[in-house]
Amino acid sequence: MLLPVTHHHRPVPILRVLVANGDRVLCQGVARNVALTIDKEAFVIGGYVISLGEFDLILGIEFLRTLGPSSGT
Repeated sequence: MLLPVTHHHRPVPILRVLVANGDRVLCQGVARNVALTIDKEAFVIGGYVISLGEFDLILGIEFLRTLGPSSGT
């Protein structure tokens, strides 16, 4: 279960973030030390604030690497 995330971010100079489909999306800020709970597991993450339509949060490769090595399946 993904719970709502409240964050405070600081604006950044013009910065674009490369997303999965290859587009570069304008970044509105950078968030650091954001507390996040997923199914009773607590994490502290950082990320870029970008507008992606209906999605509130997308966990990227930087977060996934914190979970340990992939099993390859």
